[in-house]
Amino acid sequence: MTRKHIPPYRRETRKGKVVYVPQQDTRPSSPSRTLPSRSRRGLGMVLQGFLYRWLFWAFWSGVLTLTLGVIWFSWQMLVNPDVLFWSSQFVPLHPRQSVNPLDQPRTLPQILTRLEQTHQFPGQPIALESEFSFRPGWGAERTVVIPVYQQGPQKSCRTACAPLVRLDLYRTLDLPAPIRLLQRQRRFRPLQRIGVAGPTELDLEQLIQQISRSGVAQGVDRSLPLTTVVPMEKSGWLRLSGYKAKGNGTAAYGQLLYFDAKAAQLELILNWISPEGQYPEWKNVTGDRNPEVVLRQSVALEPAFALYQVKQAPQGGPQLLAVDLNPLALSSLDYRQGLLLARSGLWVQAQAKLAAAQDRLGSHWPAAAQAQLDFIGLHRAEAQAQLEQRFSSAVEHIQAHLLLGSWDQAQTLLFQSPEEFEALSALLNSDQGEIKDRIEAALQVDPTNSGAIAWGGIYHYGRGGKAAAQRWLTAQQLPPAQQQQMTALLSNLEKLTRSPSAAEASSRPQDPPPPTTAADRVPDSSPSPPPLDPSI
Repeated sequence: MTRKHIPPYRRETRKGKVVYVPQQDTRPSSPSRTLPSRSRRGLGMVLQGFLYRWLFWAFWSGVLTLTLGVIWFSWQMLVNPDVLFWSSQFVPLHPRQSVNPLDQPRTLPQILTRLEQTHQFPGQPIALESEFSFRPGWGAERTVVIPVYQQGPQKSCRTACAPLVRLDLYRTLDLPAPIRLLQRQRRFRPLQRIGVAGPTELDLEQLIQQISRSGVAQGVDRSLPLTTVVPMEKSGWLRLSGYKAKGNGTAAYGQLLYFDAKAAQLELILNWISPEGQYPEWKNVTGDRNPEVVLRQSVALEPAFALYQVKQAPQGGPQLLAVDLNPLALSSLDYRQGLLLARSGLWVQAQAKLAAAQDRLGSHWPAAAQAQLDFIGLHRAEAQAQLEQRFSSAVEHIQAHLLLGSWDQAQTLLFQSPEEFEALSALLNSDQGEIKDRIEAALQVDPTNSGAIAWGGIYHYGRGGKAAAQRWLTAQQLPPAQQQQMTALLSNLEKLTRSPSAAEASSRPQDPPPPTTAADRVPDSSPSPPPLDPSI
């Protein structure tokens, strides 16, 4: 069907004049009719204007962000020295702000490699602090210490035999979170380098002489080498140690260092020595919420410990204060007598005295006295544990009872083994005060202690004979009944020294006795002196 032609103009009469006006097509448009070109151009202009506006705002937003970022980064460089450290690897700094090549921020492998290149011998890094890590697989070490040795490890040594020269302390760069996300590896900067020097040989000898009371200390005032460094159970503490052969054993010595996180430095807290090669360790001895440092310093059968409590120093850091038996926290008689017994080595009797004083005072019992009581209990447990070991001779068994203050048991063992009296006399003659001081302390607390009186007589009999023992017993001003008992004791000792078994033992070559206990020994068939009154 064809559409009817419509003329483009229409004739009209307006104000007496004939005019032609355009005629509009009011017919419906065909579906296939397209938009005019003017509409297409309008849509393109709208899209183009939106794009221009978006690019405009994006450009100026980027400029503003970059400007603020530069300002923020510049401010961080001014207030945070670690940011300056981090940027020094990319941006050359002003000569006044330049970083020493030794202080450049580096990764741990780079630090170890640089030490090796300068003919130094670094050990395994030890972490002192940890922090949260943004990326999985990264080490979380915040602060590490690298030990530097005098030479490389030797294959013949089970541990690091080379002496320590110094400890190098490093900490990761304290960077803002945006920069930490940008860095690919954790970098460390040096905080402190401290030289290592252990206790002197004279210190070691003096401690051994003080505990064993054996003569005058012989040693050189020269620092002993430290060979190992390990972290302790409590975070932030390091134990440095070395070893020195002493007789048939090995003595251990060293230092305890503490890392002060606020001051960012290592501090020497304690020099320690153990004659039998023991290490200091953390234990809760006093029941306080903070554990104490316990160091075993026993020599042979003489129990000895050092106990240190962690207290705050005046400058703010920690300090280790030794629990001492000399300061008096109370004026109680039982308390003072207990400390007297403890200072002489009678730990069982001392603990009983202090426990009695504690029961009387109740809630008024001071913390200082409680620390002393726990310190005494530590020694008592060690002294009693000595009796459970196998002794090489009856004399050694007697000595263990004497050091514990078990007078009656020691006297029973003596008369059960009369052949050991010569060896006992040698022990008493070599006594440097460990037995004598115990006897005198027991008599000072209780002058009527028959067991201590009996061993006072035996002590002087073994050192100076019957006359010396009689002089000592006379000076004690004993009551008549007890004086008769002591006279009987001296007679028994005189018979014991003249017994066939004792004479035979003195004539035999002095071979080392077999490692048997008194319970394993077959009783001697020779007649033994009659038993004494148990009250002696």
